[in-house]
Amino acid sequence: MSDATTRLVDAYYAAWGSGDFDGLGRILTDDFEFRGAIDRADGPAAFVELIRRNAPTFGDVGFADVRRVVDGPRAVSLYTFQVGQARVPMAEAFEVRGDRIARIDLYFDPAQLMAAGGG
Repeated sequence: MSDATTRLVDAYYAAWGSGDFDGLGRILTDDFEFRGAIDRADGPAAFVELIRRNAPTFGDVGFADVRRVVDGPRAVSLYTFQVGQARVPMAEAFEVRGDRIARIDLYFDPAQLMAAGGG
């Protein structure tokens, strides 16, 4: 299961990073849940809409110091989100069910992102 989890998390970041929002929606379960420090979404369509709505706010983004821990159907990615002048430490927890992502929880200090004008 760890290999499948790794492949799904990689596919998530590839789709997100390339703007393939339809592809992103296809790797989420029908009852997908997203919980973040600022937003939340229930279902793949709501999550894709959330990303579409927020993407222009960020502009060019980057990820630095990326690390990942995978344990069966769960994974946590730790990274520094780079948007504008901001460097915001983030942790993103994934839960995989079968061949799709069932839940993502995103943790960060919203004040750091807001101070940089991203979000």
